[in-house]
Amino acid sequence: MSKNFYIAPTAQHSGLTTVSLGLVRALQTIGLRVGFFKPISANESASDRSLSFAREIIGLTPPESISIKDAQAMISRGDKGLLLENVVANYLKIKDDYDIIVVEGLVANQNEPYTTRLNIDIASNLDSEVILVAAPKTMQASALDHHLEVIAGLFASPEDPDVLGVILNKVGDPAQLVHSAHPAQLLQKEDLENLPSIDFANECEVISDQFRLIGSVPWTVDLMAPRTKDMAK
Repeated sequence: MSKNFYIAPTAQHSGLTTVSLGLVRALQTIGLRVGFFKPISANESASDRSLSFAREIIGLTPPESISIKDAQAMISRGDKGLLLENVVANYLKIKDDYDIIVVEGLVANQNEPYTTRLNIDIASNLDSEVILVAAPKTMQASALDHHLEVIAGLFASPEDPDVLGVILNKVGDPAQLVHSAHPAQLLQKEDLENLPSIDFANECEVISDQFRLIGSVPWTVDLMAPRTKDMAK
């Protein structure tokens, strides 16, 4: 029986798709059969960039997503239960084909407060283990501690899914390390690569055996403007 990881962003611009598909590739490299599932598309149509990347770059055949427009309509009509049933039905189409399925969640949107609750409900209905994705940006370790505690706390009810930990993305982003009087774009590439970094693994108190730092993806200047052949690799 396959298991799944629900990848939930803690905020916008955390690099959700990059981390989700990167996790697929990482698990594939250790010999696992890994699938990909995007329950709700952020687009108003069922087509989704994440699905396109999964198909064209990784060679997977994930089921179509439910568009955010359709999801909003069902929630507005009081049909959230039916929406979750449809999500589970789509998931079951691929469940038996893989050892692990990486499920990409919805990006939290302050203008659409239901998105956070929907992430929790979908993860619960899929019997998922949750991995958070966070980009520290300008946060110091203490601020990141508070941020992660608040988001992980949303899954604190006994019936909610377990949160395994977090993947930090864009660690060492110059926005976090460079004073505003010296914007990153004015620095040379070698200056950016030699900026000091924050050791979140040791400085964040929230990181523990119960809430693990699963991965830390460094900010890399070359990936800010990738070439087509870089994306293909």
